[in-house]
Formats: sequence, C-alpha cells, structure tokens
Amino acid sequence: MKRLSFHFSTVLAMAGVLAISGLSLGCGRGPVDTTGASAVVALTGSASAGSVVFAQECSECHGASGTGGQSGSNLQSFAPTYTDLELAGIMLNGYGDMPALERYLTDQEAADVIAHLRATFP
Repeated sequence: MKRLSFHFSTVLAMAGVLAISGLSLGCGRGPVDTTGASAVVALTGSASAGSVVFAQECSECHGASGTGGQSGSNLQSFAPTYTDLELAGIMLNGYGDMPALERYLTDQEAADVIAHLRATFP
C-alpha cells in the first residue's frame, strides 16, 4: 500500500509541475513577434469593415467562415486564445505557417480584422 501511495503522489506532483509549466509557457505555443502591433491596437477597428478585409485577404487560407481552409488555422479555436496585440503581431509579422502581411494590410485594416474576429469568435 505504501508503494502505491508513493507512485500516486509522484504522478500528482508531476502533473502539477507540467500544468504550471504549460501555463507559464502559453500551453506550448511559441512567442509572438509583436513588433509594430501596438500601432494597430491603438486604433478602433470596425467589425463590418474587417469582414470585408477578411473576405478579401484571409478567407483563401482560413475559409470564408474562418473555421479553416486550404492552409490556415481554424480561427474559431485559435483567435480567442490570443490578445489583440498578439493577433496584430501575427498578422503583421507572421507566425508558424502564417506569412507576414505587413506589406499587404494597413494598420487600420489589421485593426478592422481583429474587430471582426472578436465579433465573430468571442
């Protein structure tokens, strides 16, 4: 019986360490480059304008409804886990397979897309 309780307490301790590590590391995701993103979040975005920009610039990869497409993430599960600053950084500077769109989106368009994402995927 002693041996079983030792193993059980060891497993619990390890699970606690892993849970704390996961929280402090953002659940395994890497850091987002937020260079230039503060200018985007300083703007007020329009969800309706963002819907238009999303349809033109994002839907090819992320799908028309944002739930995944040819190569883009399912934004329904992805977007709510990031701050506005991180989303702006991802759009401007790229992240993982997502290319940097800094040359293709104005800061206002990026703010509008964030407003659209927040309205669509609260």
